[in-house]
Amino acid sequence: MVEKSNGTADDFGTNLRLSYCPYKSGAPCKPADTRRARRLSSSKVFSVKLSNLRGRLDASYHAPHVQRIIDHLKAHAASVTTVADERISRAVVLPGRFKRVYVDEGHGTIFIGGKQIGELDPSNKKYLSNVHHADRIAEELELRENMTLITCSGTIGKVALVPKHWDGWAASQHIIRIIPASDDVAGYLSVFLSTDYGRELIRRNTYGAVVDEIDDKQVREVPVPLLKDEAAQIRINALALAANAKRFEAYTLEREALKILEEAVL
Repeated sequence: MVEKSNGTADDFGTNLRLSYCPYKSGAPCKPADTRRARRLSSSKVFSVKLSNLRGRLDASYHAPHVQRIIDHLKAHAASVTTVADERISRAVVLPGRFKRVYVDEGHGTIFIGGKQIGELDPSNKKYLSNVHHADRIAEELELRENMTLITCSGTIGKVALVPKHWDGWAASQHIIRIIPASDDVAGYLSVFLSTDYGRELIRRNTYGAVVDEIDDKQVREVPVPLLKDEAAQIRINALALAANAKRFEAYTLEREALKILEEAVL
């Protein structure tokens, strides 16, 4: 629902009053859903200055709780920057679409999709042809240890930190890669984006009538707080990298156990 109401001179005399259905982000509310949403929370109906629209008329982008998150971060952090800040990242990469040529195991680069980034040893791995896709793999698709991955199509905002055993693998164009400025911030960035606040700041950018999407430009604009307690930020980063290293250790031990089982029993 969009309606015009009187506003201030700052926005040329008009505000937009917006409402959204909390059960499906960005979806128009049916009358029954609207009534139920109002019973659940009065914040589901709100006004936005035209000067603050930023080209977005979808109500979910302007949901008040997102601005409250940003205000909270600004009040409690030393500063709030964005993913694009050179202190945070060197690049944000969204590969282009392409027709994939798969090959048998041992003849190509391991290739994973968004559904698999939460797995230690992704199942149903495919192998992308190095003959057909070598340049694209090197320029866009290749994963490197301690990159942050974000799903950007369909399911939005799943976050993963690339472990050592994924180094050199490739991932689909439905995953955005954040190349960290250095290992001094790689773990902290991934942890923040994995929090409830981080996910909301990513998902607010969702667009698409049929398939939900976000793009690399929007990810570059996601706010990231730099903590007043620098020691705490350093410790968060160190713990995240240590946990990621243990994922590689767990993978190695699991592979060793499977090898012993296969040789001794199977």
